[in-house]
Amino acid sequence: MQQPPIPPSTGSAGPPLPPPKRPLDVKKPVMLILLGIFIFVLIITIAIGTSNKGTKNDTKPTTSTEKTTTDTQTSKPPSTTVTPQTTQTTPEPAPQSFSGSGDSAIQAVNLNRGLAHFEMTHNGGANFAIQLYSSAGEYIDLLVNTIGSFNGTKVISLSNSGQYSMNVTASGKWTITVTQPKPISVGSPPISFSQGIRFATPYFTLNSGVATFKMTHNGSGNFAVILYGSDGSYIDLLANEIGSYSGSQVVPVRAGTYILDVEADGKWTIDITQ
Repeated sequence: MQQPPIPPSTGSAGPPLPPPKRPLDVKKPVMLILLGIFIFVLIITIAIGTSNKGTKNDTKPTTSTEKTTTDTQTSKPPSTTVTPQTTQTTPEPAPQSFSGSGDSAIQAVNLNRGLAHFEMTHNGGANFAIQLYSSAGEYIDLLVNTIGSFNGTKVISLSNSGQYSMNVTASGKWTITVTQPKPISVGSPPISFSQGIRFATPYFTLNSGVATFKMTHNGSGNFAVILYGSDGSYIDLLANEIGSYSGSQVVPVRAGTYILDVEADGKWTIDITQ
């Protein structure tokens, strides 16, 4: 005969036993520690990089400022001491004299730039003419062209210094004296000049403004009057007529020294006023 199964005990023999504990996973704490170290190192690295970047940015303006200052100082002109200049004057050339009879060629006439005065005489009965040329053969001026005896002067303006030559056409004895005197004024307006031949007046002084030139001529040939500055500058042609003449011209001028070259074959007068 089989015995019935024994039911499970429901007595109070004690509380039920807890389930068995799982073994600790030591890998997880190690990973957390390593992750923490990595994050800490990353933060430090970023902080150092930011600090260095800020330092570089702060340094740049300083370098740029120093460079700008250096460039500014370099671009300043060096200090100089101004020494008063001494005005050098060209010495007055010595007079050059020539003489002869009949047609002649004259070479090696040394002239400076500016005004040149030619004093000429002739005692023949036919044509008397003198032409001036540069050393390159360029025609410069007809100094005189008359018939018979002559005693007169002419002033011309030369653009260049150098050697010049003259061709003389004459029927008798002649003389030529070439000078380049320093301008010495004989006076200021009112002033008058008169002659009966070709003539270069002495130097005279004019004030700034206008000057009036009143002129007369009673010859039958050409009457021409040219005004020059003492430096040889051409100012104006005041008259250019044939035969008798009576007239006046107003010319604007600057303060300075002037001279007149007059071509005439009869008596003439020039009165200057300001």
